[in-house]
Amino acid sequence: MRIVTKKSKLPQSGVPDAICLTERDAERLTQLVEVLRVPANRPRTLKDLERKLNEAELFKSPAIARNVVTMNSTVRLKDLESGEQSVFTLTFPHGADLSQHRISVLTPVGTALLGRKVGHVLECKTSSGLKRFRIEKILYQPEAAKDYDR
Repeated sequence: MRIVTKKSKLPQSGVPDAICLTERDAERLTQLVEVLRVPANRPRTLKDLERKLNEAELFKSPAIARNVVTMNSTVRLKDLESGEQSVFTLTFPHGADLSQHRISVLTPVGTALLGRKVGHVLECKTSSGLKRFRIEKILYQPEAAKDYDR
């Protein structure tokens, strides 16, 4: 993980698809990963989440770009196969409720969304097979709203 302290359009690495996280999200997600390492609790997406945490560039909350999906962000996704659009909020597992369009970071779509930017195409293995979604828009991002306690 590399810590970035100033706001920038691209991560310091200059790679447009780099994973960007706030330090607070990374800290909370790292704690979650530690709890879930117990084999009986281990979700299948845990390795992907661990990889993201290890590869991510970390930003102070006020410095994260507004086009990055952070925890508790609400996003509009477009299914590239059907053209259908859906709105979801990315949550920690305890806040997930699919009937309210709140998906856990531990689901394949949730893990794929984390740290990605508007325009990024996600490929996710779901119960109905491989799905491709594009992040169309971030409707709410806690950091952009200066809501740093979410």
